[in-house]
Amino acid sequence: MNKEQLLKQLRTNHELIGRNNEHAYDHLLMLKSDYAHLVDEEVELFMELNTSLAMKYFRADYAGALNNSLALISRYGQTTYRYLLAQHLRLAGHVYAEQAEYELAEEYLFKALENVHVGDPDYESIRALILYTLAMMHEFRCDGPEKPIAYLTEAIALLSDEMHGARRATCMMGLGNIYNEAEQIEQALKHYLDAAEMYEQRYLLADMAAAYSNIGNCYIKLVEFDRAEKYLNKSLELRLKAGSPSAISISYYTLGVMYKER
Repeated sequence: MNKEQLLKQLRTNHELIGRNNEHAYDHLLMLKSDYAHLVDEEVELFMELNTSLAMKYFRADYAGALNNSLALISRYGQTTYRYLLAQHLRLAGHVYAEQAEYELAEEYLFKALENVHVGDPDYESIRALILYTLAMMHEFRCDGPEKPIAYLTEAIALLSDEMHGARRATCMMGLGNIYNEAEQIEQALKHYLDAAEMYEQRYLLADMAAAYSNIGNCYIKLVEFDRAEKYLNKSLELRLKAGSPSAISISYYTLGVMYKER
């Protein structure tokens, strides 16, 4: 394997981690062990980005992920591989937002935007992810719907290609959440239905289940209980096959709410 082939493997690994694939972490450890001789600045930035993501997704080790990415940011702050630096900055901003350190989150997310440019590898995906994280930060901070909607709308416009359908659907789900919280239920439902269709086309079971759950929740609020029950049962069925215990518990809880309301 040469460096270009290793970078392709790291991109695949990056996608697998994002999907919570159970084999992704072992795959990353294999790449780090077997191809240490190919590590240069670009490869290290990519490997450690995946390491930070794996720590966050698989271990819920937010502090470890943050410290790992901050170390890379400090070491390679002037790198020519800005698209990878931008993703470390984005991850740091995301963790700070989760910790309610919103000023730091915004600082790192704006720095991330400054480091990704047209023509970079995966430009559309990376910029859209940063915009998505900015939207979520403003949602966490309860700043109102205007900025999150603007950021997500810009992200969706970037993700127009068919290859970006899953990421586009995630942004649609984000818009649905914002409209849902603003009690604009019809708008929320529209975005959840659009997201569900995109997930169905790609057969992403966990994402389909999340969309169905949100759709069912909207129908509860619209007092359309038969439709709510249909989507909530579809969500539960998928989660019993491919969901985590916490996701399954959400489905049972939401069904309980629906039956209580009915």
